[in-house]
Amino acid sequence: MANRLKELGSKVKFTFYPESTHNSRTETYNNPKLYIWLLQQKKK
Repeated sequence: MANRLKELGSKVKFTFYPESTHNSRTETYNNPKLYIWLLQQKKK
């Protein structure tokens, strides 16, 4: 899915947590880069 979005011109960053199981959201929410990115988003 990430590759297809890139082909369509979207800025996509795919992060894979190889040690995670179904609960990968915990690692995601613990990543401060997520909040930096989130606060940079603006509606066009």
